[in-house]
Amino acid sequence: MLRPATQEVSYMTTALGMVASGLGLTVCPTYSAPLVRAHGLRMVRLESPDFHREVCVYTAARRGLSPAAAGFVEILGQFAQARQKA
Repeated sequence: MLRPATQEVSYMTTALGMVASGLGLTVCPTYSAPLVRAHGLRMVRLESPDFHREVCVYTAARRGLSPAAAGFVEILGQFAQARQKA
């Protein structure tokens, strides 16, 4: 639910431009650091609440994975399980 003073935008660059213009703040993923710096802004790590994002692996519906792709999916699964336990 958006409050009257809240704006929702579709593109991160729009949000960063609004912040750079003094129109508030935004929450964005850490991979956006180069864009943040390009807008002359700084990032502050949020300690709480911890945010999580669902990530999916998409494959062709009628084709099996190559051995390399299957290995990657397996390693990715192991990595995700290890992160959940930490």
